[in-house]
Amino acid sequence: SESIKPLQDIVLVDMPGIDSKFEHHNKAILNYIKEGVEFLVLNDIENGGLKESVLDFINEVTDYDMNFSIILSKSDLKSLEDKEKIYNETKRTINGMYSDEKYIGIISSKNNDIEDFVNYLKNVDAKSIAEKRFSPKIKSYLNSTKEKIDFILRNSDLDESEIKVKIDSLNEKMTKLEKKIEQEKESLSRTLSTTTKQAIIDDVERVLINNIDQLVQSAKAGQEIFSKKIGNLVRPTLVTSMNTHISKELSSFVNNINIDLNDNDDISSFEDNNENPVTEFLGLAKNIMEHPAIRALLIGGAVFTTVLAPIIEVIILFLPELLKLLGIFNNDKKYREQIENYVIPNVIDKIAVNIEDAIENIKNKFIEELSDKFTKEKEEYLSLLDEMIEEKKKNAEVHNMRVKEFEGYLSELKAIEI
Repeated sequence: SESIKPLQDIVLVDMPGIDSKFEHHNKAILNYIKEGVEFLVLNDIENGGLKESVLDFINEVTDYDMNFSIILSKSDLKSLEDKEKIYNETKRTINGMYSDEKYIGIISSKNNDIEDFVNYLKNVDAKSIAEKRFSPKIKSYLNSTKEKIDFILRNSDLDESEIKVKIDSLNEKMTKLEKKIEQEKESLSRTLSTTTKQAIIDDVERVLINNIDQLVQSAKAGQEIFSKKIGNLVRPTLVTSMNTHISKELSSFVNNINIDLNDNDDISSFEDNNENPVTEFLGLAKNIMEHPAIRALLIGGAVFTTVLAPIIEVIILFLPELLKLLGIFNNDKKYREQIENYVIPNVIDKIAVNIEDAIENIKNKFIEELSDKFTKEKEEYLSLLDEMIEEKKKNAEVHNMRVKEFEGYLSELKAIEI
């Protein structure tokens, strides 16, 4: 359409329909939750309102801290009175679920009445979406740069022998850090494979049991609908539960390393704790969980969705066989008994078998990223110290000029707010 051509900075991606085959919808969800996008739900006005599957979808989207808007399509098929009634009903439903205002529009592609769609695109808060997606990376880079400049300035008055002492101390303490990581890995593995694993399984089981009435109605509606309902309950629960419980243990893991080095190591060779190169270096550890490389392993990250997808796919493949044995009953009580006593326990067993490998995968990738980050930081600090030695050997005046330049850079960086 000519009316949306000026909006070329917005990319629209057509996802599989909410009521499409579950495996297609599942892959799309797991793919886009890591992109920090906004969803526009196109709802057929002939449905008379928002179907349960649509409500499930937007609930899941908001669980991932992502925004959505709704467009009611095919308005040419309804009278003005019916359109207003369905619009108002949709608005009441959404307002009853969410405190913030959600955009709801009505269009008809047949009549080329797409004004509400164009208005939606014009008012998309692209800046906010971009900030949410990119600001953590930018903030991390700025903080890292400020820390390194500050490190140079605080150590600019040291002579060559004092700098060499710092280099030796940094190397020694990094060796201790590597050993500590190896020690803590064993404790982390035990906790993740027992307490954390069980907490995630309990969360999934609780959600399935709490939604037993919906499961009964879905089972009566047929295999495809029942499978989709199971998947739509399990997927967001796994994402949020794994994020919550695994993040907690990974944070404890980092804190244990930080506490061990900062509290127990002998740093008497320096007058001030702030002069300890490892204390400076481990400023990273205080906010390690916000580092983009680490956060990428948690909710919505590429690795996270990679390990999640197989678990859900196993359930999808397994459910048809399970449902063949479920049977067809004449009353809800029989369905409830079979789902509670047979379906849910089997689904939980399938998750339990597969989830330990998934947790181990996330742990290994986390520690790999963490170790790589520490190694890179160590090398950068050592390089800074080596450069300081070389500068002091060459020309003190040049060194002093460089210090002045860095003071200016640091002031500029501190003025940046993100």
